[in-house]
Amino acid sequence: MTRDRLELTAGLLVLSLPLAAFGYLLANPHLDRTLVVPTEHFYIVSAASLLALALAILVGAASVASRQPRVFCTAAAFLAVAGIFAVHGLTTPGVLVHHPYHALTVSPRLSLLVGGLLFALGTVEPPERAARFIERHHGALMAAVAGLVLLYLCGNLLHEHLLDWIPVGDPAVDYGTALAAGAALLFAAWRHYQVFSISRLPVAAAFSVGLVLLAESLVSMTFGPVYRLSWWEYHVLMLLGFLVPMLGIGYEYVRGRQLKGIVEGLFLRDVLTKLEQSLPEAVGALVAATEVKDPYLRGHAQRVCRLAVLIGRELHLPDSQLRAVAAAALLHDVGKIGIPDAVLQKPGALDPQEFAELKHHTTRGYHITAQIPSLGRRVADAVKYHHERLDGSGYPDGLQGDQIPLEARIVAVADVYDALTSDRVYRAAWSRDAALRQIQQEAGERLDARCVQALLDILARGEDLSEAAALPLVELTPQQRWAA
Repeated sequence: MTRDRLELTAGLLVLSLPLAAFGYLLANPHLDRTLVVPTEHFYIVSAASLLALALAILVGAASVASRQPRVFCTAAAFLAVAGIFAVHGLTTPGVLVHHPYHALTVSPRLSLLVGGLLFALGTVEPPERAARFIERHHGALMAAVAGLVLLYLCGNLLHEHLLDWIPVGDPAVDYGTALAAGAALLFAAWRHYQVFSISRLPVAAAFSVGLVLLAESLVSMTFGPVYRLSWWEYHVLMLLGFLVPMLGIGYEYVRGRQLKGIVEGLFLRDVLTKLEQSLPEAVGALVAATEVKDPYLRGHAQRVCRLAVLIGRELHLPDSQLRAVAAAALLHDVGKIGIPDAVLQKPGALDPQEFAELKHHTTRGYHITAQIPSLGRRVADAVKYHHERLDGSGYPDGLQGDQIPLEARIVAVADVYDALTSDRVYRAAWSRDAALRQIQQEAGERLDARCVQALLDILARGEDLSEAAALPLVELTPQQRWAA
């Protein structure tokens, strides 16, 4: 059994324990005690709502910085759950109100339905037109979500019969709501697990586990007798469903990562996941074969891919263009498969004939990638032109300025930085400061100034670009992944 399957099996077994406990309580009614404690109910619901609100603030702060549609959807999901579920706690009979409101029963189901749909939307790429609309009107949309949540909260506290029209208790409504919310939450959980299986990012695993716990809470919410222990289970599961992602973010923060990087990492890796799924295994084998030919290139493609996508994010490129950047960065050296080992592994300077041979890797890479229709022309062009320079001194065609595709200019900056800061057969790695000084000297003359500034901003935020953090992006075989 592969590591991924073993982890998934173990995780599912652990996550099945709440359902097993629920089933055991229903099968043994004498153990399923009645527990009517309004004050405790108020506190546990309030704690869950506050955790959801804290997550909404954290993810929302990253959303403001990045303006990415999927980050926005996730922040909106946490905000919606926090506000709607808070009504469940605030309408607890015997605490702030004297008799049960209809909102007491409606709110937990509605919170998970709305939140689940938004969580699911946060794991898929929106249409480009919708994405651009969210990016342009991000602040207004977030304010609208907050306003709607506040309106729901205040409206139900001021008008106890506001939701009387919703037929809670009707099996078709209850089961249909639970099924739709559960499907959305489990879909989002699976998407985050896919990200984790590639990135090994703890916060992705935390989000996946949290969403599964929220989905499981629907079972005891729907089938548990009110005020019995089996019914109380859903409150605990919702509390844990928000606590686990919070712990995941906290763990990453303690490790020194910035909040924006932590949250964007979830969605950055989603872009790379799609890239991985779209690439044929033959392409992965070609990249691996290139690394075998030159041991000093091991991990280089992955690191350049990661950094290039970060630069693209910094430039606010749409996801479709980010995928082109990621593909081109991953495959930029694939043409070296045809370069003689004596040239690639020569410890000294190349003579003119050898250097001319080396330069052919860009056109060879172009011909390889151009034969994969799913990659598109932009990827093939970026692979071909990643060694072009703004002043026309690059190769293979001596392009200048904006003649060089933006994707190629991004890959060029990422490639130069990683090449300078990595050991090569002909020299030792430069220090980060020395590499940055060299890159800054070439900004605007040979390298794109905007891309260089994006690199500087990324490094200033403390993004981890070490080899240990490089992402395994492409499966070599169904059983083997690249090791970072």
